[in-house]
Amino acid sequence: MSENIIQFPEDRCVQRNLNGVKDILEDLYDSMKLCYSTIETIEEKIKETELEYDKIFTQYVKARGIDNVEIEYLQYVSGDIKINLETGEVSYESFEETEEPEPGGET
Repeated sequence: MSENIIQFPEDRCVQRNLNGVKDILEDLYDSMKLCYSTIETIEEKIKETELEYDKIFTQYVKARGIDNVEIEYLQYVSGDIKINLETGEVSYESFEETEEPEPGGET
């Protein structure tokens, strides 16, 4: 008998399994990347909308007075709402009012 025994290529089976799992991981990583990209897009849209909301809220506060603003409108405000616990006084400072002057302006 001949001593030339052909080995079953078990490494091919393992390699096929490895490639299968690798392909699944690539799909999952691509899906995760798409999710992160979508989240970034949504975050940018939220920032823009928050700024728009703050501008409209500032107009509303000027028209009604901070003491007459309904609570439901406060939860989306990005500016500073301050409550003096001793006096109960409520004040609102929008970002427009608190922005620093640009350098190079009049002194």
